[in-house]
Amino acid sequence: MERRSKLSNMPKISLRKLRLSDKKYFTKWWRSGDLKRFTSGRPGLISYKKVDKYFSMMISNKNNHHFMIVLNQKTIGHISLNMRTDNWYETQIIIGEKEYWNKGYGTKAIKQLLQKAKSKEISKIYLEVRPDNLRAIRAYEKCGFKKAGFKKYPKNKYLPITLKMELESMKLPEVIFTEMPINSETNNIWQFLFRSGWGWNKYIFKKHPELEKIYRFKTEKDRTEFLKQYIVKYRRENQRGITRKKDEFKQYWEKIEKQYLTILFEIIGIKWPQKRKIIVAMISINPICPRFLDSWSFSLFCNSKIEWAMEVIMHEICHFLYFEKWKELFPKSRRRTWDRPYIEWHLSEIVAPIILNDKRIQKILKQKATFYREHQGVKIGSISAPKYFSKLYTNYVKKNKKFDDFIKEAYRIIKINKKIFLNIRKINTFKFGQKVNKKVEGLVKLLPKNGKVLDLGCGRGGNSIFLAEKGFNVTCVDADREVINGIKKNYPKINAVNKGILDFNFPENEYDLVLALNVLHFLHFKDIKKIISKMLKSLKENGLIYLQVFSVNNPAKKFNHLFTKEELKELFFKNKILELEELSIKDNHPPQGEHEHSIIKMLIKKKYGT
Repeated sequence: MERRSKLSNMPKISLRKLRLSDKKYFTKWWRSGDLKRFTSGRPGLISYKKVDKYFSMMISNKNNHHFMIVLNQKTIGHISLNMRTDNWYETQIIIGEKEYWNKGYGTKAIKQLLQKAKSKEISKIYLEVRPDNLRAIRAYEKCGFKKAGFKKYPKNKYLPITLKMELESMKLPEVIFTEMPINSETNNIWQFLFRSGWGWNKYIFKKHPELEKIYRFKTEKDRTEFLKQYIVKYRRENQRGITRKKDEFKQYWEKIEKQYLTILFEIIGIKWPQKRKIIVAMISINPICPRFLDSWSFSLFCNSKIEWAMEVIMHEICHFLYFEKWKELFPKSRRRTWDRPYIEWHLSEIVAPIILNDKRIQKILKQKATFYREHQGVKIGSISAPKYFSKLYTNYVKKNKKFDDFIKEAYRIIKINKKIFLNIRKINTFKFGQKVNKKVEGLVKLLPKNGKVLDLGCGRGGNSIFLAEKGFNVTCVDADREVINGIKKNYPKINAVNKGILDFNFPENEYDLVLALNVLHFLHFKDIKKIISKMLKSLKENGLIYLQVFSVNNPAKKFNHLFTKEELKELFFKNKILELEELSIKDNHPPQGEHEHSIIKMLIKKKYGT
C-alpha cells in the first residue's frame, strides 16, 4: 500500500489544448524579466496590448498546435508546433513557473509533444535555442534532436545567433527492383510444387499449365531440369513484358515509398534498422510471392496488376519491420517460429493486412488488403480469425493504446487457439464432391442398366463412386491430381481422368448421363458455350444432362460467370428442359464456414439432332 501511495503521488505531466482562459498565464509569463533573459534576451516588458495581440494570433491560427503543460492539474508552461515552410514545424517551449525550472518537466513535455506530432503525421521538426543554454541543449538531445548549425539574427543585438536543432531524421530503406536469379526461381517454384502441403501448386498451374507435365518425370533431377528449362524459355519469350512490368512497378512505388515507410514506422512504433539500407523486390514468374526475412527480399509476380503489386510490396515490407518489433517484445523468440507452420507466422500473416487496412495506409493503398483464405476459415469463437483480430486492433487504436499492447494481446489469444491454427492444413485440404447429390440418387431409375456416365469436375468423386457401385460405367474428370489418383487407387473400375474439362476429349454419342455440378460458373462464357456443345454431342439420343450452377443472385460474386434461368434456356433451346429451378441453399465448408449460395438446378433431355 505504501509503494502504491508513492506512485500515485509522483508528479504527472500532461498536455492539454490551449483555451481562451489561458491568456492570464501568458500575461504573467511574457512580462517576466527572468524568462525573457533565457529566451529572446531582449530587456523590458511586453505591453498588455501586445500580449492581447500575440495571444489572439495563437488562438486564431489553425495551422499551429498549442498545448498547455500541466503538472498534477497545475498549469506550469506552454509548448507548441508552429508550421513553417516545406512541411517543417518549429517547436517552442516555456516553463513559465520559475519554481519548476531545471527539474526535467520540459523534457517530458517535449516527448509528449513528439507523440502528438506522430499522431498528426508531423515528422519534420526543429527548434532554436540560445547557444549558451547548455542544460536545455542536453535536454533536447535526450529527446532526439541533433545540432544542425547556427542561425544568425544580425538585427537582434540581444540574441544575434541561435543554435538550430532538428529532430534526428530516420533513414528509410530503399526498395530496389531486380529479376529473380534462375536458380532461386527454380528452387522456389519447386518448393511450392512438391513441399508446400497447402495446395498452392494449383495457383502455379493456373498461370503455367504446361508445368503439369513435370509429373511425367520420375526423378527429382529430371523434374528440376524440366522446371529450369521451362523458366528459361518463358523468360526469354516474355523478357520485354517482364522488363516493362519491373519498370512500371518501380515507377509507381517510388511515388509512395517514403510515405508508406514512414507511416509503417509510426504504426508499429520501431525505427527502421539503420544497417538495413536496401529491400529487394525480385520480379518472378511465380504467382505466389514468398518473402525472405533474413535477406529482406521478396518475389513479385511479373504479370501482376499494379494495384495488387503495390499490396504485395506493402505486405512483405510490413513483415520486415513487424519482426523487428517482435524481437524487441519477445527477445527469447526463436527465429524458426517466424516461418510456416508456427503460430507466430500465422499471427504475422493476419496482422499484416490488418495494418494495411489502417486508414492511414488506406489513403495510399486505396484498396482493402486481403487475408489468406486459409485464415478466413479459422474461427475464434463465432467469428473468423481475421475479423476477430481486426476488431481487436480497432479497439486498441480507438483507445490510443500502443501497438505493443495489441501484439501482446493478439499473441496471447492465438496461443490459446494454437491447435486450431496448427490444424489449418486439414482445413485447407478440404476437397469438394465427397457427398452424393440427392438428385443424382433419383436419376438412377431414369438410366438404362449398365449405362455410361460422364462426371465433369468430380472432386472427390462422391457421385461417380455411387453410380459405379450401382453398376454404371463411369468416367470422371477433374484437374486435381490428388483426388484423381485417390479414385484410381481405391476404385479402379472408374475411368478417372486428370484433366481440366476444357482439355478433356469428349467422345461423340457415348454417354447416357453427363453431370456438371458446380463447375460451369468457374469458366468464362465463351468456354461455357463450347463445353455445352461438346456435352450435347457426347450424349446418346434421349441422354440426360444434369447441371447445377450459381445464379446472378449468389451472395459471392467472385466467379467467372453467374447464370440466369433465361440464359440457360437459351443455351439449351433445341433440347427438352425437364426441370429448371432456382433456390437458396445453406453450405458449410472450409474456409468460409457457414454461408449461403443461390443456385440453379437444371435437367435436360437431348433431342435428336442436337
